[in-house]
Amino acid sequence: MDILVASRLAAHPDPVLRLAASLASGLAAELTLLTVARDAGAAAAAEDALADARAQLRSLPGAPSCRTRLRLGSPAAEILAELEASDPALVVLGERAQPKPLSRRVPGSTTRRVIERAPCPVMVAKGQGRAPRRLLLCDSGVTEAPLVEVLATQLPGLLRQAASVTILHVASQMSAGPSVVAPELEGDADSPLEGSPERRLLDRDAASLAGLGIAAELKLRHGLVVEEVLAESETGQADLVIIGANRGRGWRRVLLSDFAREILQRMDRSVLIMRPSVETQTPGG
Repeated sequence: MDILVASRLAAHPDPVLRLAASLASGLAAELTLLTVARDAGAAAAAEDALADARAQLRSLPGAPSCRTRLRLGSPAAEILAELEASDPALVVLGERAQPKPLSRRVPGSTTRRVIERAPCPVMVAKGQGRAPRRLLLCDSGVTEAPLVEVLATQLPGLLRQAASVTILHVASQMSAGPSVVAPELEGDADSPLEGSPERRLLDRDAASLAGLGIAAELKLRHGLVVEEVLAESETGQADLVIIGANRGRGWRRVLLSDFAREILQRMDRSVLIMRPSVETQTPGG
């Protein structure tokens, strides 16, 4: 299994390297560090940055083996070309740290283009680059294939190495009071949620994970979707927030909902964007 690490900056930020190292260790993967220089004149500085990143990786506990790659040209185009050529299981992107007043800015053009066109899952490293031990899966129920099934098919090791997995569904856009949590979802046949679409969605996801020997905590929140996802990530101290994307057509190969875009730009911790492969799409998807 290979993981490609591509930073927007010439130097790979420490949080990105820490996250990549933890992923490689947990998934028994090899890393490729990619830097893109605009032209030959910038190549020497980029090579130095790669050497520095490799040295930083070697200093980390359980340092993974890694390769380095240097490409010349447009960052987004060259990252995508490398993805097509090397076919990794995952690409990890670094986001430039921004001052708090700018924290709600849309992710940069390189990040957006890679997310839209990458042939594999995309992880955007944020915060301190914590190892992904506490996973928050945000299942909207409207993607072409269930998010849990897509994750289990494409990155099963991420689930197996997790200390905890929480599946969250936000029931509506209307504010309706405090959260409804797992004990209420697991009520008897007289439960008001029994047979509801929300209950069926969460039960389906829990059953999929149970088949892998993974017990998940189920949570249903009522309120504004983005606000509830952000709140749950804080409450549950999630290390990684996982969202789904639909397949687009033509050049727009990934379609993020407005909710997913806002989650990506406002979240203060790493986000993983999953989309179904041809094999995991539901019929007619």
